[in-house]
Amino acid sequence: MTGNSDSGDGGALPEPKLNSDVEARIRFFVQGYYDFMKDAADIYVRKCQLVLEAERDLPAEAVQQFFDRIRLPRNSGTYRKVRKIAEAGDRLLRVADKLPDSWTTLYQLAKMEPHVFDELVQDDVLHPDITAADLLAAKEQRSEKVAKEQFIVTIDGSELSRGEQIQMYREVKEAVDGYGATISDIPLAELEDEEEAQ
Repeated sequence: MTGNSDSGDGGALPEPKLNSDVEARIRFFVQGYYDFMKDAADIYVRKCQLVLEAERDLPAEAVQQFFDRIRLPRNSGTYRKVRKIAEAGDRLLRVADKLPDSWTTLYQLAKMEPHVFDELVQDDVLHPDITAADLLAAKEQRSEKVAKEQFIVTIDGSELSRGEQIQMYREVKEAVDGYGATISDIPLAELEDEEEAQ
């Protein structure tokens, strides 16, 4: 049995107090772990770039030999992913310290539109532990936010009489309220004062 049942912590043992030497060693190993993750992502992106460079640089008759020797069929999904990562390589390598060491997640990053990728970097969403699922959720969240921000309707009622403007305002406000949206950039106080006067 681990922990005591009445501690309120679900039976988990408390973390032992560590002396500063052990704590320093833990930090060393954690830092090394993340350094290797960064290096692994960097190396994988560069490996993909090397494949693309070989494909472009070698004579046509030698390209297939190259792919045979590295055991990468050009008609495979893996090849398409390698190619996509290579094409986005410069963009990915600019933030190598934030890249995960998962080729699936690197592929998802490579597929992104550059402006979406840049926004994820600026918003500090990207980090070495991010998974493809986390990335998809962040991308969907961003898409929903952008979609909400982009639905703006402009109505020009300046050619209407004041009475027609007030009537249109009432009808539009009723529709807007029904959708839970808002009306902005309209002289609300002035129109509301006129409505109350009528």
